Amino acid sequence: MRYQKQAVALVVAWFMVGGFAHLFMAGFFVKLVPIDVPYRFAIVCFGGILEMVVAVAVLFKELRRYAGSVLFVCTLLMLPVHFYTWQHAGLFPALPEWVLAVRLVLHALFPIVIWYGCIHYTPPAELVDSKKGADEGVHGQLQTGVGQPVMRTVGVTPASNATQWSEQKRSPTP
Repeated sequence: MRYQKQAVALVVAWFMVGGFAHLFMAGFFVKLVPIDVPYRFAIVCFGGILEMVVAVAVLFKELRRYAGSVLFVCTLLMLPVHFYTWQHAGLFPALPEWVLAVRLVLHALFPIVIWYGCIHYTPPAELVDSKKGADEGVHGQLQTGVGQPVMRTVGVTPASNATQWSEQKRSPTP
């Protein structure tokens, strides 16, 4: 995956900066939340902390898909707030309407970056294994610690893999 590192870096930077902004500029963000929503200040602060914690989790390959899924869902859930601010631009005289429109578009497109960098993430080890499989043929054979052959399948259905493995096991070795 060509630009995954850049996408991950962008996701981490975006949510770390956003998280700090939610905490240190909470008064500004509280004004953006619709007045009907209870506990606006607490929600803004909790959102900032959540953004930073999950952004740090994105840095760990083992947690990247889970953290990316959380950010993906949260970003989609927050889209109505961004739409609300753009729709009611008169309530936010400090921000020009074009800024609110650009903000809405960026927040609407950012789930694509999150999906590409975090959820659709392919760890480097899997890429190396798939390249080895292509070099050795579709049915490269690996040995486990106990000496039993293990078949690595690359683009093969389980039924054809089992047949191929049993045929290889029966054939004499040269």
